[in-house]
Amino acid sequence: MNPFSAFTFIRKNKARCAVIILMMSMTMVSCFAELFADNSRYAFEVSECVEMDRVIRVSPKSGSRQVLDSYEGFADHAEDHAPSCAKTVMYADFFGISFKDALDMDLGTTCYSFYSSEDMDLYRERLELPKHTIGRGEMIITRLLADTWGVKEGDVVCYEMNKWEWAGVFEPTKIVKIIDDEPGYRAYRVHLEDEPSRNPCVLMIADKIPGSEAEQRALASEMNKAAGELGLQYPLLQFSTSTSTAETTAEMLSVMYLILYSVIVLFGIVLAITINATFVALYDKRRYEFAIYRALGMSTGKIFRKFLAEILTMNGLGILFGAVVTVAGVIILDMNFRRNGIRFFYPSYKTLLPAISCDLIVLVPVIFLNWLRVRKNDVTQY
Repeated sequence: MNPFSAFTFIRKNKARCAVIILMMSMTMVSCFAELFADNSRYAFEVSECVEMDRVIRVSPKSGSRQVLDSYEGFADHAEDHAPSCAKTVMYADFFGISFKDALDMDLGTTCYSFYSSEDMDLYRERLELPKHTIGRGEMIITRLLADTWGVKEGDVVCYEMNKWEWAGVFEPTKIVKIIDDEPGYRAYRVHLEDEPSRNPCVLMIADKIPGSEAEQRALASEMNKAAGELGLQYPLLQFSTSTSTAETTAEMLSVMYLILYSVIVLFGIVLAITINATFVALYDKRRYEFAIYRALGMSTGKIFRKFLAEILTMNGLGILFGAVVTVAGVIILDMNFRRNGIRFFYPSYKTLLPAISCDLIVLVPVIFLNWLRVRKNDVTQY
């Protein structure tokens, strides 16, 4: 083995280097923070964006008489306002359901109570969802929602049972089917015959199922454009698409991400100060070694390159060790969370961004300060 290599130094200084490698591995911990935050965002997106911009939901913004009059006036002539690509208009009630995320926060998503099973079948057909015909007063829900609610097929849910997560289900409703092949937290219900309408909405549904990604993008653009134009005409009404819902969700979660990244930066600074102090002590102990290198004819630049190789090698080993621990932790947490209907891990390159940022916050100052130290100090004196 090359006596001047980084691995030779690490092998001869196992204890000191192990501490540095362990500290550098802690930058990967920031991946967990991103995963916890992403869980809330993805839970919203996967649940709310199932419609893929193929539906415009029209609902009143409040319960005031003026707003309701505006909604009723629109609903009476909804077919006339529907865009040319979405002339299929149906009426339904929307209701909110609640579920827990990985941060133990209560999240909610909007679901529909259809006025007939035929309406629900048509809705699911246009969204290319499996057909599940149900009767009045019955409901189907996704597997994740069933797990987080702790219910099974045949159970009856109703807000009167003092369950906050069922707050939008005002009438006793039987769960007749739990859907395993549909993502997110979703529920689909059919109204009782004499059940009053509590949260009415108009659904403008795309007439055709897009046959390609290009057609889907064109349809989404047309639907979002129509929703925006209708929103300007009827400012008291809410015109929602998957895209507008995702944008609203991102805006709501922006504060959480700001706090998250602020904590990551602070954590990186503290870690950088600690690791740099360790390298200062390590450098002072190696003055005699560097003096020998100079006596052998090594330049200051070559000494620094050796030092740099050691820093980068220890950083690489730290990242590798931290990655192994992080992956193991994610697998264990994901298995535990799934028992409670929470999907913890959503693969995304964004998960690595906090770790990379934190590592750079640590690595750049350490390299720079050691470069100054080697450059300014006369290593021939010891």
